[in-house]
Amino acid sequence: MQLTIVHNTRYNYTKPVSLSPHYIRLKPQSRPYLSLLNFDLKITPEPLSISERLDAEDNPFFQAWMEPVPIKEFQIKANISIKLYPFDPFHFIIDPPVRFFQNQFHYPEHLKQFLEPFLPSDPVSKTFTSFLNERIKGSDRSSILFITDLLRYIANNFEYERKDKNVVLDSEKTFEEHTGSCKELSWMLIEMLRSTGLAARFVSGYAYNTALLGEGHELHAWVEVLLPGAGWIGLDPSSGLLTDEHYIPVATSFDPDQTMPVTGIYSGEASSKLRASVSIVETP
Repeated sequence: MQLTIVHNTRYNYTKPVSLSPHYIRLKPQSRPYLSLLNFDLKITPEPLSISERLDAEDNPFFQAWMEPVPIKEFQIKANISIKLYPFDPFHFIIDPPVRFFQNQFHYPEHLKQFLEPFLPSDPVSKTFTSFLNERIKGSDRSSILFITDLLRYIANNFEYERKDKNVVLDSEKTFEEHTGSCKELSWMLIEMLRSTGLAARFVSGYAYNTALLGEGHELHAWVEVLLPGAGWIGLDPSSGLLTDEHYIPVATSFDPDQTMPVTGIYSGEASSKLRASVSIVETP
């Protein structure tokens, strides 16, 4: 399957402003099932210079810095062509198994220091404790059975609500209200997994699946959990599925703020308005 993705981001300002360096995360990550055929990034006004880099978590990004000239409009357009190959998300084994004792999953010692950012940094919330303990017991303390059962439970019992703006990540509120956007459901799942000792990270990217996602072309958020031997395994709480070739990751991080498509600031006495659109079409 071959796809063409056009991602257009436009900022309009009420008065002329000056831009600081901007950081753009729109280039799909490398995956075994994904070949990047073309990536073309156009920025208007044209930047003074642009540099492709890798961040601390190996995400590709572009650093663009501008001419010191006031502007009232700033546009970023990415044209992406990719080829996707069939991918079985269950084709793995866990080696060695994640150990379980004292109501927590435990990784092998050599992984613990590396995984520290992906595990709880604050005391575990008691909101999920009894709920998660019951699900762990029901899965016979198997990490993969617990994960897939939890994933299905969220998809079947929480209402997916599309939100494009002003998303505040509050997993306890999402849990209590049983509703949330893809970002909110993903962050709740991450905090649930972390509270049981499982390392998890946030993923932003594109999803293309007409059966699961209505129009089948949109920005999307999901989760990856680390399983020894198998690596990072993609989980989509919005659909209840492990992620396959229909998921195109752009950025992954322990912190959702580090996966934003565009970051940067402007100087000036102006307010701004953001318009963004994504088009994904299947091509021969």
